[in-house]
Amino acid sequence: MADTISTTINFNGDTVYKNTYTLGGCCCRNNYINSCFTAFPSTGCMLGMAVGMAAIPFMPLIFKGACKLFSWLGKDVIVPFASAAFKGVIKPVFDNVIAPIGRKIGQGASWLAKKTGITKLWNKIFHKKSKIETKPPKAEN
Repeated sequence: MADTISTTINFNGDTVYKNTYTLGGCCCRNNYINSCFTAFPSTGCMLGMAVGMAAIPFMPLIFKGACKLFSWLGKDVIVPFASAAFKGVIKPVFDNVIAPIGRKIGQGASWLAKKTGITKLWNKIFHKKSKIETKPPKAEN
């Protein structure tokens, strides 16, 4: 006998997901694993299991190869592409469009702060010396 796992997910009284899975069976018409090689042979199942079992001793090599593949992919594909995208698109757009706009906004805000007196108020609140030159009062004789 095989064990059966049933999963049902309900949301607000409605079933949104329902699944039933039988453990103990293999890819051979949901029978026990031994049936793959005895009473109910299936060529596809036998071939799949044979390849899987034959690959077990080579798993360290397969894993090492996958690691090298991902290392190569990151180092020789993704990094050069990202670097080229940054140098060719992102940095020029920032340097030629976004930064000048930011500088103009900053200059405009500075001009507005000087004209409205906000700079003097700011400096007074935070006890900063004004960058605007002020003449000392004349001493009386």
